[in-house]
Amino acid sequence: MAKAMQEEAQVRSTRVYLELIERGIAEGECGDRGEFFEAMAALMHGDVDLATERFRHAQRHLPPPFGAMASYGLARCEVMRGRSGVAMRVFKKLATCDAPAEIRRLAWLEVEALAITRDDRLTRRKAREALDQLDGELKPVPTGTT
Repeated sequence: MAKAMQEEAQVRSTRVYLELIERGIAEGECGDRGEFFEAMAALMHGDVDLATERFRHAQRHLPPPFGAMASYGLARCEVMRGRSGVAMRVFKKLATCDAPAEIRRLAWLEVEALAITRDDRLTRRKAREALDQLDGELKPVPTGTT
């Protein structure tokens, strides 16, 4: 019963976020970041192909950090499309670029996860080393704020 209530709350929350994104796009509040939010909305609607197209375009045209976030979204879409090789290349490029440390950390986590599924121990070790180094750079989040 509690699990069903939790799932229902998550569905409502997702619907609220989607409505806010779509309203912001329609009212022009997203400005030059609109394409990123259009990709997010497409993904939330389950249209992975459209989201892939929008993320691909946004990663090339948007300033930081939205370009990097679009690259992450693009790679996640490629994973969903069963194209793990393409996703791995995008994640590796993102993990080693000048994106914010938090985004690079997410990319390294994805590289590590894909390496595990491929039984690629060398890439997994490199990802783990990079994650350990990044963890030393990132400031811890104060307890009670998440």
